[in-house]
Amino acid sequence: MGKLTVLAGVAFTLVTLPLHWRGSAIVVDPDYTMETLALDRDVGAVDGLRWRQGWLYLASEGSSAVYRADVRGHVELLAARDDGIASPEDLIVDDSGDVFFTDDDAGGLWRLRPGERAKRIDAPDCALAATEGIAELPSGQLLVGDAVSGRIVVLTREGRQAEIWKLAGVSKPESIAVADRGRTYVADDPSGRVWRRNADGTTAIVVDRGDGLKEPETLLYDAGVLYIVDNVAGRLLRYREGRPVQPIAQFAGRLQNIQGIAADSAGNLYLSVQADLARNQGYLLKLVRRSPAG
Repeated sequence: MGKLTVLAGVAFTLVTLPLHWRGSAIVVDPDYTMETLALDRDVGAVDGLRWRQGWLYLASEGSSAVYRADVRGHVELLAARDDGIASPEDLIVDDSGDVFFTDDDAGGLWRLRPGERAKRIDAPDCALAATEGIAELPSGQLLVGDAVSGRIVVLTREGRQAEIWKLAGVSKPESIAVADRGRTYVADDPSGRVWRRNADGTTAIVVDRGDGLKEPETLLYDAGVLYIVDNVAGRLLRYREGRPVQPIAQFAGRLQNIQGIAADSAGNLYLSVQADLARNQGYLLKLVRRSPAG
């Protein structure tokens, strides 16, 4: 998909993409190569992604649908607009195959069990009007970010409110990633900051515009690394505690608006791109890891 080039001492790969995509991608991390991801049906402008047990789950904001695709590219439709969803944003999948997802237009916490239709399960007192980020705590409880109130609501798996987190300085919890040692990362895209909430409830800014971040769209914590998707800058970044932020790839043109990110067990990364949300046009990319993750 591209040729390794060295310019001013910096190695990068300029990725060759179909001309009709009218976009460009440069991989600056030598651990990765990039390829396009082909599926057997059009899934539109996808937002959230999640890899689980050999399946890539996709929350298609443009199609008002939730899909999953296997390693061969075969796609299954799991939920659609006639289930009541409008704009699925982000999602998680548990060990039993239950899918939980947010919806920034319809609001709420949604659950999709194998063989059943999607159902909104949050209790009315949760007041989740426009839901964004979602993550799972080690306890099994779910974290859901609300764009209207700026709160992160802790819910049981049945949709009951257990706790509320209100992080000072966070107005829109766009994405949430649970790490180790009780740490949780929260992306606040209006301020261009990524916060860390510690086990004792204290908070700290770990990445901001001084690090080149513009608007963090999605976070993924995997194998000790926090991956940050910046859809305004068109950049994929990597952050490790105590180390400088490092770029992995840069996108431009119709590829700039990168949205979701997922990682499989081999350390490969999957990215969704919303080329034109109004026309429900998007792309899927795969960053193939050259060396073992770590």
